Amino acid sequence: MSLSKSFQNKMKDSLPENHITDVCHTRKETPQCICREGSVSLEAAFVIPCLVCFFVTILFFFRVIQVQLAIQEAADHTARKLAVYMAAGYEKERWEKKSAVKLLLTKELKKSGVSDTYLKGGVSGIKIGESDWSKEDISLKLKYRFRCPIRFFGLLELSSSSVAVTRKWTGWIDTEDNRDTSDLWVYIARTGSTYHKSDDCTHLTLSIQSVEESSVKNLRNENGGKYKKCKFCAKVNNKWNHVYITNQGDRFHYDLNCGGIKRTVSKIRLTEAGGRKPCSRCYRVSK
Repeated sequence: MSLSKSFQNKMKDSLPENHITDVCHTRKETPQCICREGSVSLEAAFVIPCLVCFFVTILFFFRVIQVQLAIQEAADHTARKLAVYMAAGYEKERWEKKSAVKLLLTKELKKSGVSDTYLKGGVSGIKIGESDWSKEDISLKLKYRFRCPIRFFGLLELSSSSVAVTRKWTGWIDTEDNRDTSDLWVYIARTGSTYHKSDDCTHLTLSIQSVEESSVKNLRNENGGKYKKCKFCAKVNNKWNHVYITNQGDRFHYDLNCGGIKRTVSKIRLTEAGGRKPCSRCYRVSK
């Protein structure tokens, strides 16, 4: 009987529930965290807004460049139109006022598709106060500001400017009184003794005709004069019985390569003409 009780007591001591209290009292390690949903949410709440702000900022700067290009294009077109209006005298008093120029610029901005979304004050907020077109040149200086969609390093606005410069269409005056005639371009023939104002002069561009030698005595030039034998090619053997004449000349030639009808034209400065005299045809016609 005593043996069975002692056996039962040993069996009770060997049960695991009798050792739970001892294990809990002797274990000193920190238990692992099983629930991680809270830490992921905290990271997402910090990272996602930062990424959104970064991409919005990048897209904003690309948009700024696009708007700047459109404003520059509108400024260039406005300056060119103003150059024509001011020079042609088309309501010149009107275009001397900056309000009229601002209205012209506004129309060009709308054609270029400039958006009011990021511009402070819209298109009307673009200032042209420093522009000047009182002299020969037209200088349009535009100043404007961009509104940042988010605060970027403490900045809420960005300043920018565009400049368009062009010259008025005033042209130039070419008169005999103010022109320097000592360095003009003139045309000469290698065998000629005159210089010509144009390479289209009839002394340089000859109309050569081939005719029978027997009929030359009955032909006349444009001035009604008779044709005489050329002293340069008179000794050439004329086996074909043909000669060459021009409408403006007074000689008939046996050789087509004769210096009297062949023109090797050069373009030189008037100061290089030497002792040559002005052509009686092209200079007389121009005057």
